Parts: sequence; structure tokens; C-alpha cells
Amino acid sequence: MSAANPLPTLHVLYFLEGEDLFLAEVKRTDLINEPDKSKVFFWLLVKKQTETVEKLDFVSMKSEEGKEQRLFLQGDLFFDTQGGSFEDQEGKHRLQTRPPVRLPENTLQEIKKFIQNL
Repeated sequence: MSAANPLPTLHVLYFLEGEDLFLAEVKRTDLINEPDKSKVFFWLLVKKQTETVEKLDFVSMKSEEGKEQRLFLQGDLFFDTQGGSFEDQEGKHRLQTRPPVRLPENTLQEIKKFIQNL
């Protein structure tokens, strides 16, 4: 990677872990003046076995009394501080809510490379 094209800097907002996938919401911290939130905030699905990263297409969100809901074209996410579920074409994935700092470093690097190429 050349210095002229560094990887984006990110802050992990949410990190959820399932048996075979990770879900994370990240915020680009290198685009301070970007008015388009879709270029700053990303929900990403990472398959553990292959480390492939997929951007989830955000539709809507709801937060109520500690319960979070995010709807994407690819599926629906429900979670709280303990865990939740993501339901997509492959079925329902049970998730555990993890501290954002627990996102594995190699996965974070794959996410940075993915976002850089969007």
C-alpha cells in the first residue's frame, strides 16, 4: 500500500459475533467533512471462514428501551447489549454482542481494504 493511498481510519461502533459470521457497524474517521452519511457509516457482514466482507444496504433503524433494530436489503438485525439475531436468505443467525475492541485485527484490516475499494 502506498503512502498516497492509505487505508481508511475507522471507529467500530457495534460488533456482533455469530457462529460463522461477524456483523459490525463502522464509522470512517478520516472523512470529517463528508455530508453523505452513506460514505461515512457502514454495516458490514464478514464470513469467518473466508473473511469475505459484504456491505449491507441500510434501509431503516429503530432504537427503543435498549433494543436495537436495523433493516437491510439483505436481512433484518435485532440486538441489545447481550446479543441478538440476523435473519437473511441463509436463515437466522444467533449473535452475541461484543465490545468493539474485540473485533479481530485481521478482520479489521480486511474491512479497511474493503472500504477503501468502495
